[in-house]
Amino acid sequence: MTQNEILPLAFVAFFVLLILSIVFASKNKKLMNQVKENTKKQKLVAKHYPTYDFALRYGFVVPITFGGPLVLQTYGLTGGFVVLGLILFLLPLLHMASLFLQEQARLREAEGDEGFLARRELIKKHNSANYNAYIIISAFGGSFLGLYLYDFGILQAITFGSLSILLFTPVEHLVLHKLYEKSKLREQKQNE
Repeated sequence: MTQNEILPLAFVAFFVLLILSIVFASKNKKLMNQVKENTKKQKLVAKHYPTYDFALRYGFVVPITFGGPLVLQTYGLTGGFVVLGLILFLLPLLHMASLFLQEQARLREAEGDEGFLARRELIKKHNSANYNAYIIISAFGGSFLGLYLYDFGILQAITFGSLSILLFTPVEHLVLHKLYEKSKLREQKQNE
């Protein structure tokens, strides 16, 4: 057998094994119960922390996908291995962050918090001017950042734009939390 014949056979064997493992995993009751439990936890996190949930799920895919060729272009194969090592180092940290958010969302749910959408509606009701100003500033800032990064090339724009979104997620959470606290105080004064 030549190398040209082995490679397609390896792909076929891989996909057959993948399909078989999916079929066997779908028949496993314990695994299916665990999947349902994890889905409930993720929905709870998405209810209370939607931006963090988005950042943890998808925020690192784009920089890895588009940053990989950029690193290989700039630093060669050694740089690619360094980035791969950093990614492998980040995976446990991302998992710990996900577990932390699940616990915080569970605590918020136990306190009776109605979630991010209810918080946003309260902010819009009592602090609509500040909320709209924040949204406009964020939109203009993101637009100018995108235009600035586009001059460096599309790979750099996508990679660093995605990383900047990840870096500004805690800032957004802080701003919205402060606006929510002010709105909650106004709501209490209004009800008195």
